Amino acid sequence: MNAPDVISGWQLLHKDLEGQKVDPYSNRIVARSVLSFPLHRPALRAAQISSPYLIVVPQFDSVAPKAAAETVAKVAAYGELVEVPGGHFDLYKHGVGFKDNLSAQLEFLRRTIPLQG
Repeated sequence: MNAPDVISGWQLLHKDLEGQKVDPYSNRIVARSVLSFPLHRPALRAAQISSPYLIVVPQFDSVAPKAAAETVAKVAAYGELVEVPGGHFDLYKHGVGFKDNLSAQLEFLRRTIPLQG
């Protein structure tokens, strides 16, 4: 990932580790995983998804193409898309979109998974 907000976003994800003797910035990846990146294209199989499908996207995303997520949500039979504030890393803990992301997921689960009381 080489977008301008990646370093600050990565730091946001690891905010809880500040002051600990853990290096969250090792920045390593197994070489074989790079071979699968071009093959990971969820939009190509979206029409085959027959179960409820939630995609939460930030208002702007410098890392993942938002248009692809919007396409999957439209093509999947029960696809839903929710937009929350912020950028790519703001969906996670400490991000401006975290609470909205969590709320959207919980509401989706309440609607799609029947609970017997």
